Amino acid sequence: MASAAFGQLTTVVLTGAGLSYLDPSIEPPEGCIDLRKHLRALPLYDVDTLYVIDAPSLETPLGDDLSIVLISHETLETLMAETTHTVVFS
Repeated sequence: MASAAFGQLTTVVLTGAGLSYLDPSIEPPEGCIDLRKHLRALPLYDVDTLYVIDAPSLETPLGDDLSIVLISHETLETLMAETTHTVVFS
């Protein structure tokens, strides 16, 4: 979000444990922030597409302004090869 706020083209990809943000049945523990709010805010930063890898389901509570696209590992490699900077959170 920070790079998008400074006008940089930004792509967001979820994989592995990050896919839990797409599962509407999983709620954050009491007292913790629901980080899905950050994903819902992505369109405010001109990020209109959220890419996911190996998602069992694309049902998501993230709203209508954010499209979700299922991609392969090969497509992810292509996306990463085309970038200047890559940031990975695990």
